[in-house]
Amino acid sequence: MRDKQDAWEASSIGAGKCLVRHPIPRPTSSLLGYILKISQANGFSSPWSVIRRAGLKQHEFRGTGIKLGKIAAITACPIDDLIALGYSDPNSERSCHLLDHKLLPTDLDLQSPRICPECVRSLGFIEAQWDLAYMVGCPVHLCWATSSCVDCGEALRWFRQGQLRCHCGAKIKSAGESISLPESDLLQVLRTKVLRLLPLANFGTGLPFRELQQMELRSLLRVITVIGSCSNLLKSPSTRNSPPAAILSAAAETLSGWPSNFFELLRQLGRRRTQNPCDIRDQFAPLYSSLFKEKLTGSAEELDFIRIAFLDFVSNHWDGRKVDSRLLSSVRSQVSTQYVSRAQLARSLRVDPRTIKRHVDLHCLPVKKSQSPERFDKSQFSFIDRSAKLLRVREAARDIGISVAVLRSLTDGGEFEVRHQLPRQPGFHEYDVRSFKDKVLALVLGEMSCTTDLRVITVGESLQRVCQATGEKANLLRDLLAKRIRVIGQTERTLRGLLISSKDLSIFIKGERRNEFGRVMTCAIAAKTLNCEIDTVRGLIEQKLLCARKTARGWEIAESSVEEFSRLFVRLSWVAALVGTSSRRLMALCACNKLELCEIKSSRGGVQPFVRRQMVDTIVEYVKTNA
Repeated sequence: MRDKQDAWEASSIGAGKCLVRHPIPRPTSSLLGYILKISQANGFSSPWSVIRRAGLKQHEFRGTGIKLGKIAAITACPIDDLIALGYSDPNSERSCHLLDHKLLPTDLDLQSPRICPECVRSLGFIEAQWDLAYMVGCPVHLCWATSSCVDCGEALRWFRQGQLRCHCGAKIKSAGESISLPESDLLQVLRTKVLRLLPLANFGTGLPFRELQQMELRSLLRVITVIGSCSNLLKSPSTRNSPPAAILSAAAETLSGWPSNFFELLRQLGRRRTQNPCDIRDQFAPLYSSLFKEKLTGSAEELDFIRIAFLDFVSNHWDGRKVDSRLLSSVRSQVSTQYVSRAQLARSLRVDPRTIKRHVDLHCLPVKKSQSPERFDKSQFSFIDRSAKLLRVREAARDIGISVAVLRSLTDGGEFEVRHQLPRQPGFHEYDVRSFKDKVLALVLGEMSCTTDLRVITVGESLQRVCQATGEKANLLRDLLAKRIRVIGQTERTLRGLLISSKDLSIFIKGERRNEFGRVMTCAIAAKTLNCEIDTVRGLIEQKLLCARKTARGWEIAESSVEEFSRLFVRLSWVAALVGTSSRRLMALCACNKLELCEIKSSRGGVQPFVRRQMVDTIVEYVKTNA
């Protein structure tokens, strides 16, 4: 509310100070990078000119509390768009925001800018993830970020001549140094988390991708800080404040090959001399207290994969010590210990504990001599495994990640093999479901690629948004199993997490939908293509501007008609943004000059106007004439 009030006051006082050129802010742009782009677009030598034009004082353009209302007044930019890019949190002075991710001010580095010149050159703007302190490299171009000028040798500043120009006037060039694959994978997780994108291809470094991507950004940064700092502390005990690049590199190395390298870090922590070597919390400090005792921003379950790995190490790989059953009790049931007590062994073997004692007295069972009275190694026994259960159809389909209809289609076609089930027995056997999942996931091992192509899509997204009929979904899985569609990588160890090429998917859909109606799409996809609301698409169908047919699943719109409409018409709001005015003013201008508009009524009582592309130049000339 304060920013909106500042915008109103600034517009009423300094209306004549509005800049000539107003670049539209991208939803994933950095706020300081956007201000730098405004300065460059208007021909200023530094963003200080923009700040003076906006009437900002020095303390109003410092840290995370930048006064956005005054900037919006001189850029003709909606204040809500700048608030979405802003850093300040109106509810708390101790926290800040980055594209709606709640962070701490220490998570950002707004004083020492870093960029990837290749990304800025291809995108045309600076993305928001470069405001993070740990964003020290580019996972797209596999290089370290540029933080200094090659010509003058000084560090980059936000107050420079342009996005790719240093304050000395020289062009900003790439650092040229390559980053390792683990560092690239971890930086990739940070970038996709900030921008809410689909991840790039997995380079096979063994990072726990699924678990890291499900974490809140603040929790992820906390994990990188703690693990990277502990690793650097063991390498150089005298180093207390490591730079962000060193912390990220150490965290990437530890998290790669999960959990082997993490076990090595714990092994080094376990060798240290402490005041109380029997206390696990003291022995593995500060890692234990920083990750497991402090409350993070996300849910407590986000760190379960680290808790499980830690409990597995101290239970099975740390001198075989006995671990208190109350330690990390939330994940205790998910960790299988190598050494068990007499009662636990008897319960697993389904015998009386006195039988175990009698065999020990007869020296028929080897006992692990440790700090506990007696411990038994489970690896020397063959336990009785309970028989696998039968899953209902819905449970089996949910476990695989497909619908019931698709599962039945695959069963009828023989792709889902039934081997452990008697005839006329309902449901599906657990072993058959597990065998099918392993067969699908085995495609990744043979087809994984290190491509950095962004035009990829997961199988889950394909089944949910692209494939419409049950037959299309089943045929997509059949082509995957037959390796007619190549698997590029994976985002998680499930069928829905497999990554395939968007080009291969388009070829598949084109072959599936060869009929008299041509390729079709849903109302939601058509609305996304035309950048309008779904109600507007239904209005275009009613006015016969789009060719569609009604089915049981909803409207199926011919893709050719959507392409034809997009080629002939454009939204009037887009033209308004182009000339820096409102759609209402353009509608009045078209009415006065008798320019025909295509007005589609919406469910909320308003209208969505469209104009023919050939009339855009005429409208722009009328706006300049009446300015």
